[in-house]
Amino acid sequence: MMRSHILLLVACTNSLNFSPRRVHLRKLLRRKNRKPKRPTMLRNQDRPELLLFVTTNAARWTDGVERPGVARLVAEAKDAGTPSIWICEDDPKPVGDLKPTPWPNAPSLPCPQALQDARASIEIEPDGFGGGMGGAGGTRGRKMPAREPLPARCVVIAPSREAAIAGRSAGMRVVGLCSEAEVTLDGAADVLFDELDDDWDAVTFDDLYTPGSYWVNPPSPRTVDGRHADPWTGEVVEYDMSGAVVSAAEAEDESVDDGELSAAERAILADIEGL
Repeated sequence: MMRSHILLLVACTNSLNFSPRRVHLRKLLRRKNRKPKRPTMLRNQDRPELLLFVTTNAARWTDGVERPGVARLVAEAKDAGTPSIWICEDDPKPVGDLKPTPWPNAPSLPCPQALQDARASIEIEPDGFGGGMGGAGGTRGRKMPAREPLPARCVVIAPSREAAIAGRSAGMRVVGLCSEAEVTLDGAADVLFDELDDDWDAVTFDDLYTPGSYWVNPPSPRTVDGRHADPWTGEVVEYDMSGAVVSAAEAEDESVDDGELSAAERAILADIEGL
């Protein structure tokens, strides 16, 4: 009887010392004692697709000196695959890799149409979409067709209130530079800085993502007071019940007809009249 207990004990000891099991136990203990990693945020594929410097003063001061941080920010964008355009009234010297693009007087700068035309003048190859293990349908790494940058993923560098209003009306994000602005940019830009800078509080390309350091949701064409705007003209517009755009003047004229009923309300009454 004693011998059988000894044999059983030896068998159990051998099973615990079996090499594969010992390795497995070591791995479990190593995982248990490992320090947890810091949580990280998975960023959507929503990097800016175009940096748009509007007017000569966006990259150079009025005395012709380069604005601090411009060359660095353009280089960061280039490393990420994002192009930059500098539309100017004249033909100044380049700032780093940022070369000026003299803009014709029609339409004059700054205005939403000039920004839209500049955006439409280039094509990009957007990032391929896909999740882990190749994504749904194995889309990871698939080359996407070339297209124009989306307005909501364009970031306007605006040194004046007029340039900021043009960018917001065009449905783009606006970074306002205030150091030489003659009129305040409050309410016209999404975020305000004296300069882009190159020191510890510099505006980096990663800050310009959505969501990022300065904004959460994509922009839409808006006026300074928050009303809908035509992204090409900046004109205030409204939408009817079908989603079609009507000008503010037409909407105002229709709203005063037939008492206090608007055109949309009269359409609803007409639909239920025969019921």
